[in-house]
Amino acid sequence: MTKYWLHRITGGDNAIEFAHPLLFSHNYLSIGWSDFSDEAFLENIREHGIDGLDEEMQNRDYGLPKNRWNLWRFIIEMKKGDIVVVPTWGEFSLFELVDDIVFTNESMDGCIYQDWNDNKATLHDGYYYNCENKIIDLGFYRKVKPLLINIPRDGYADQELFSRMKIRQTNADISDLAESIEYARKAFEENNPINLKEQIVEETAPKLLALIEKWTTDINFEDLVEWYLRSLGARIV
Repeated sequence: MTKYWLHRITGGDNAIEFAHPLLFSHNYLSIGWSDFSDEAFLENIREHGIDGLDEEMQNRDYGLPKNRWNLWRFIIEMKKGDIVVVPTWGEFSLFELVDDIVFTNESMDGCIYQDWNDNKATLHDGYYYNCENKIIDLGFYRKVKPLLINIPRDGYADQELFSRMKIRQTNADISDLAESIEYARKAFEENNPINLKEQIVEETAPKLLALIEKWTTDINFEDLVEWYLRSLGARIV
């Protein structure tokens, strides 16, 4: 069954200027945790599950931080075919995971690793460094395909989706908002943003008509017409 995820690409230190082009130019979703970015780490998790993750965290003096679950979701729980909502400034984009392969800094294609000013990153001792020789805190990557890019939040995200995109954690399972996400997807594809006035009319008109048909008589129908005309600004004489 397809799941829906929210995932931020901010990463850690010096990450966003690389995470953004990796996603929007090369279709790689990323997360931080560069201190763990090696194939042995992945193998331990795949073989031993959450126990393997906890073992790696403790062996590398990280303890058991709550935000490790963000990495767990990225590596293990996100599956091929799942939909990922990526929020950006005032917008959001939809991507689909194309496989279950997780890349590390060891296996990532360094040729595409550059920031939004086209400055290349260099790989050394398992870390990528920017042009100022500072570590880029990105460590794991997933291949995705874009579905819809740069959807305005205002006009296409309903209240539930709008609110959920404000959460601070890196990622979350938001499958409970599947209907909201698909509504936004369809509306954006059809260039049909949310029209509150139209929505209210569509929702209330059938109920209003039913009330009129039930309670209107020959006597009070004239009162109803008068009330309506006055509401439009007419003067009754």
